[in-house]
Amino acid sequence: MRPDDSIDEENLATELPELEVTYSQNIPAPIVPELASRTFDGFLREDGTVGTRNYVGIVTSGMCASPEAREIAWRAMREIYNRDKFPNVDGVVAVVHESECGMPAGAGLTLLNQLLTNTLRRHPNLGSAIYLDLGCGKTCVECSVPLFQAQLPSYKRRVINMTVQQNSGSKKTIVKGLEALEGLLDYANKFARQAVPISSLIVGTKCGGSDRRSGLTANPAVGAAADIFVKAGGSVLLPEIPELQGAAIVELAHRARTPEVGRKLMASLDRFKAYVETFGEDFSENPTPDNKKGGLYNIYLKSTGAKAKGGTTTVAGLLEYGEWLGSRKRLHVLYTPRIRSDFHSCPFSEWGASGAVYHRTGYRNWQCPGTSCESQFKHPALEE
Repeated sequence: MRPDDSIDEENLATELPELEVTYSQNIPAPIVPELASRTFDGFLREDGTVGTRNYVGIVTSGMCASPEAREIAWRAMREIYNRDKFPNVDGVVAVVHESECGMPAGAGLTLLNQLLTNTLRRHPNLGSAIYLDLGCGKTCVECSVPLFQAQLPSYKRRVINMTVQQNSGSKKTIVKGLEALEGLLDYANKFARQAVPISSLIVGTKCGGSDRRSGLTANPAVGAAADIFVKAGGSVLLPEIPELQGAAIVELAHRARTPEVGRKLMASLDRFKAYVETFGEDFSENPTPDNKKGGLYNIYLKSTGAKAKGGTTTVAGLLEYGEWLGSRKRLHVLYTPRIRSDFHSCPFSEWGASGAVYHRTGYRNWQCPGTSCESQFKHPALEE
């Protein structure tokens, strides 16, 4: 190529050369006392976990109870909840999903029960909840609640079970749900913000709307914050295995705490590749047309920027899909094996225990009607 020749997806190679992976033992960076001594105002739960929010959740067993859950939450925010009466509660939210109905027994059902357990039992951002079930699925009250109770001694104090069919339909379920919320709001209101160590934080990271500049600006900025959290004794989750390819995953493997962790990271990409190929697809489906307009012509360019939001510290481990982080600290890569990574990475960071998620976006989110893509590259913030 000659100077001033354009670079685009037509003349840019999409095949990587063979990349050598060196596995080694890496010593994690020491905790910095000055950072570790800092605090934030969080919600300390009975099990010692710390939340950044204090919600009452309407958690569904499956998609068939979602309309009732949304209606209960919507009406509760307008008819029951107010900040003056419940000063320590941030609101009532519906936590719904599209699984369970007709789901075969096996790994999928086990995973769903694990995710529901993570939400109802463990997540520190929920002060109390209603577990709302239609009544005929495989995660029904009779099926799944014994699993939840076995892992959560306080389940009966903070969670109320409710079944639409036993309540004779949607209308009566919504009424009973609203009646139950007064007590649940009172229970959640017992938790007040207090100063807790910054090491209690579990932070998820996410990028979207990526372009050729976000991998040099916004993502490294999030990565710098991630390094601070890790050096303060906290935890950071780096999701999006689909977007940690090529040199990105190799560099993470080089930084792995042990050779075993490094090999798990490399194997995770092979697992995702096999997943994609079961549908007759390949990695060319990513990046998106929007990414390409922003200069990210292939997945390897995109991955280099995506990796940056995890920072530069040692990779302590690989967290599986739906696995709870628990008391583990430092940077962990989160296995989120879906192409629709925005849709899955944020929820699965939260299901993995994160109390907050940093989601940064690229330049195209600034675009206004009637303006061209290229005019956005002249945004004053970028020029500075």
